[in-house]
Amino acid sequence: MNNKGKFLFVVFVILLIGSMSVLAKQVDKNKFDKYKPVKPIVPINKNQKFTGTINFTDLNGVDKIMTIEKGLIVDVSDVIYKVPDFPVDGLVSYYKLDGDDNAIDSKEHYDIIENGAIPNQTGLIGGARGHYSVNDYFQINNHKSLDETNSFTFSIWFYPNTAYDGSRFFTIDDGINGKFWGNLRYETGNIIQAWLGKAGSSASVHIDSSTVLLGDWHHIVFTYDNESKQAKLFLDNILQGTDIYSNGDATVSNTICLGSSYGGYSPLNAGILDEFGYWNRTLDDIEISNLYNNGIGLTYPL
Repeated sequence: MNNKGKFLFVVFVILLIGSMSVLAKQVDKNKFDKYKPVKPIVPINKNQKFTGTINFTDLNGVDKIMTIEKGLIVDVSDVIYKVPDFPVDGLVSYYKLDGDDNAIDSKEHYDIIENGAIPNQTGLIGGARGHYSVNDYFQINNHKSLDETNSFTFSIWFYPNTAYDGSRFFTIDDGINGKFWGNLRYETGNIIQAWLGKAGSSASVHIDSSTVLLGDWHHIVFTYDNESKQAKLFLDNILQGTDIYSNGDATVSNTICLGSSYGGYSPLNAGILDEFGYWNRTLDDIEISNLYNNGIGLTYPL
């Protein structure tokens, strides 16, 4: 082989090695991209050590299934997805409803009058309170003032056992006409209703949800914005509807009831309640989604 031939052969070998190196890098990159999700992956609750599968879409737009064992993603660089942030800003009270003592406020310990709500039920997270008769409710007196000038968010998990007509499982109610008033009801057709108004007058806010499934946990969020006067009802992280408060000025209410209206009126006779929170602001969609947490819930971390 002459010198020219040798030179061309060397050039060919160099080019071949270079192209193989580029190809190898591309293969490695594709291997990584194959498992890199671009859609949000369901966060894993640190207290539950999730094991199972999660659907996601890779960078090429192909749907994949990720296998997780005891909170760890298998064969994908030991990536662990953090628990979503709990919205602590503006949190006034939080009742985990665990244990057999009076329901304890994890935040500020507001007084509670408990009337037979059955403790130690199996909850979404830990224990829960069962409500099966007229006297199964509890009442939180001397709470923060609530009226149309104060924004709020109420979040609660509800497990309906049977169909029931007109029961209240959450109320803002001092039992006096002219005061700010609202409630969440479990109504005919197995729907949730949100009401808001002034006691003694027709409620200006009335929102119906879609049908809830019996024998399953459902996350219910009721929000009110004091500037726009708009109320919203969310069921399992889906907005069910909005309405505008138009009842005018109302005297503040300081009583919150779970499992009934004020004094045990229209009690919840067929369900379990868990993880009740109250914020003095309107939570945004991301914060509400975090609380829902793909149906496994999110509890106050303290």
